Amino acid sequence: MGRLLRAEITKLRRPLTLWLTVVAAVACVLFAWQGVKNAAAAAGPAAPVSTPSPSCRDFALPPGPLCDRAVLVQQQIDAYQRQRLAALPSTRHNARPGDASPVEQPLGAAKLALGFMASLPGALVVMLLAAGHVGDEWTDRTIKAVLCQEGRRWRVLAAKLISLWGAALALTLLEWSVLAAASPALAALYPLPGRGLSWSAAWASMAADAARAPLVMALFVLLGVTAAVLVRNALGGFALAAGALVASLALAGNVPAVAPWTAAYWVSGWMQFHSHGFVIYHFWVDGYPSSVGRPGALVGGAGLLGLMVLAAAVAVAVFRRADVTV
Repeated sequence: MGRLLRAEITKLRRPLTLWLTVVAAVACVLFAWQGVKNAAAAAGPAAPVSTPSPSCRDFALPPGPLCDRAVLVQQQIDAYQRQRLAALPSTRHNARPGDASPVEQPLGAAKLALGFMASLPGALVVMLLAAGHVGDEWTDRTIKAVLCQEGRRWRVLAAKLISLWGAALALTLLEWSVLAAASPALAALYPLPGRGLSWSAAWASMAADAARAPLVMALFVLLGVTAAVLVRNALGGFALAAGALVASLALAGNVPAVAPWTAAYWVSGWMQFHSHGFVIYHFWVDGYPSSVGRPGALVGGAGLLGLMVLAAAVAVAVFRRADVTV
């Protein structure tokens, strides 16, 4: 197995992996930058709203007591409206600027990297890697040469799965390191009110995500590999896996009767995704109708494990009988 793993890791050193890594890292930095920028702007003192004082001409009245009374009433109305607007809650999920504070702490920045890779962007990245890593064996007609060196097909499939999962974890660590390097600059450019997160508070903000995200990435790997084995084509494998995942998100968010049986629902429950105000920590369905209810971590984890077992069984069964005469 060691020789197979080394060979599969070597195959992952390709332009597709490099460019996906660059795009993912840049996207994470852009989301962090936009989030802390919005949070800092919202935390700053609101600029006073200056409205010109009404005049007698505005009311079509001659100067006198009646005009003075009309001007006074209008000024009172303007002051009341300014107070009412200032008291309105935020339109960003009632967010507080402190929701963005993990991004400005090197350890807390991992929350963004983990949420990115355990939601839709990470799924697309992993599925693209799986399509190129597995589907290209048929597209480039190299699968026969691979199986001539290792006839036990389940070992070949296991090596591909493990190498892809390792690549997803390595990509997450790389994104984290880029965000950690950028966090001091973001904190200097867009300081947030209050004290910054301590190292213990930063750890608490991302520890649960760090424990749960690897399982979600393993699911994405299995779905991508299974789709590539079924279609035996790189482009078709990616289209099948990504299409199934997007359909799951659409069903989970719009069809209450089906939502509890979708991968999107299980991922949401396992990761305990919920809305944030200024920084987008994940791209996933996180709200469900009251008839469905919010999924718990236990339900989500059980659903993910069941789906992973099913996907692995399908991949092994199909790959064992796949035509490799090309």
